[in-house]
Amino acid sequence: MRLVISDKLSLVVTALFPISLLIYAATIYLIDFGMFYAAILTGVVGLVVLVLILYKCISRITKYSAISLIMVIVTWLIWLFVPVRDFGAFVRFQIDRDQYEAVVKNLTVGKEIGCLKSEMCEVDKGPPLRVAFTWGGIGNWLGIIYNPSDDFEKNPQNIKAFGREGGSCKKMGDHYYLCGFD
Repeated sequence: MRLVISDKLSLVVTALFPISLLIYAATIYLIDFGMFYAAILTGVVGLVVLVLILYKCISRITKYSAISLIMVIVTWLIWLFVPVRDFGAFVRFQIDRDQYEAVVKNLTVGKEIGCLKSEMCEVDKGPPLRVAFTWGGIGNWLGIIYNPSDDFEKNPQNIKAFGREGGSCKKMGDHYYLCGFD
């Protein structure tokens, strides 16, 4: 029995690969535990696309198989060299930024903040005053840290903060950093 894959079907399946990478980029930080399911979806789609393209190219090279191969190569190049992986983090930060700023403002004037009770934030009175807003994580810590000294910029690797060591941070906005600790 010979597997017959239409040229147009191979293009449709190939188009799913960049779409799955965009879904992965969007959900990795927006949905709790979304990164696990998005990674599985991306991996499965990537393998299906790879097998399909290799099969098409080995059986016969057509215009559609060449387009499929180019689409996959371009998708990987974009994924590697354009910061689309941080898209979800940037969106989530922008959505929650007003809440972060309200917490920091309340702390600077001495008001009590509710996020401490829910364990959604941690405060290091410093100096300087630092506030960590947790995004969760499986076996690790991920979140936004407000750091007015901006000393994370000098050495973004091997960060020490809030009793954690070995983290890395990426600047998200004025004094706000996306940080992860293993």
